[in-house]
Amino acid sequence: MASASNNVEDVGMPPFATKMIRKLARHLRFEDYQISVGRGSFNGDNFLGEIFRVNISGRKVNKIMRTVNLIVKIAPKSMRLRRVLPVRRFFVREIQSHLYLFPALDDLQSSAHLPMEERFYFTTSYECVPNEHHEMIVIEDHSANGFQKYDRLKPLDYDHLQLCITNLARFHATSFVLYSKDTETFQAVSSSFVQKLRSNDGTNSYFSRFVPPVVSLLDDQNDQNRIIRFVNSILNGRDPFSADETCPYNVLTHGDFWINNLLFKYIEGKVTDMRVLDWQTTRWASPIIDIAYIIFTGTDQATRANHYEEMLNLYYKVLARNITRMGSNIAVCYPEHVYRDQIKRMMPFGLQIAIFGLPIVLSEITDDTINNNNEQGELSENCKQRLKDIMLYFLRGNMI
Repeated sequence: MASASNNVEDVGMPPFATKMIRKLARHLRFEDYQISVGRGSFNGDNFLGEIFRVNISGRKVNKIMRTVNLIVKIAPKSMRLRRVLPVRRFFVREIQSHLYLFPALDDLQSSAHLPMEERFYFTTSYECVPNEHHEMIVIEDHSANGFQKYDRLKPLDYDHLQLCITNLARFHATSFVLYSKDTETFQAVSSSFVQKLRSNDGTNSYFSRFVPPVVSLLDDQNDQNRIIRFVNSILNGRDPFSADETCPYNVLTHGDFWINNLLFKYIEGKVTDMRVLDWQTTRWASPIIDIAYIIFTGTDQATRANHYEEMLNLYYKVLARNITRMGSNIAVCYPEHVYRDQIKRMMPFGLQIAIFGLPIVLSEITDDTINNNNEQGELSENCKQRLKDIMLYFLRGNMI
């Protein structure tokens, strides 16, 4: 007889999710088992969902004792948040990533016999439920294998950034290769990601409230005017970084590649491996989008000054190596001159995501920021310095 621990409902996991976990336990052939549930997210940990850690432990039908550690991610029901952000579309897109995209891309790595240490790791999913207002994803819990979050309020150091860029190149390589070797399969698994994730009506008004305090960080009026023009062009629908759907050098990007969606593993204090989570904004776009995202939301001015070019070179080196080992030609998939040209044209996306993202990313209480508090868009001191450095970088470099 199966049994469940008493804390399943106590931690606030909805009944529909509890029912699904019990069904999953039976599907995994547990015969006599216990379920324990704990909260997996707190203020600022996850912006678009409630996270629960679930442990299923017990005897399987073959009499072997086993433990399965899971993460249950449930879409928020808040209608206010759903009016501001396209929550349902985000969750459906992540479900499609797990069901269709990841298996196809991972098969490429396996077929090419890439060494495990040179592959991109695609997280295993156990259940994906797209039902409206009950959207839910159940995936493996990487923390059970020693992976942990990085402090989102601190910039990445060199070792962490190097690992991020390396894994980003590995992921993009799978997309380039699938597109070049099996266009029909690629189109079948990626068709929904070509569609733009359009925001709800409230999105622009929500993010625009951060513009005045951001612009006020600049002392020079001309600098302020240039930033205002840049922001207005985006808010008015003239986004220069929207994907050109006809570009042959696009990839399936993560779309939200920042610190809070990354987990790291350490051996004797040194970071050795990482995992990537939250594929809700995966889209067909320039690979520069992901590179700009992690560099300008995840690093400080000192790291960029010392290692920016090195990281750009590292990305292309790893990309070329993995594309070649999977049987395609880097000169066809993504010529270096195209890469360098896209860096010049697309890297200012880093300024866009910094202006609209860092006030949330570096907020001390991010969940409240999104739902009710911080209505005036106040900026933390940490955020002010990071934003000012980024704006001056693009202004002084005449990149906008």
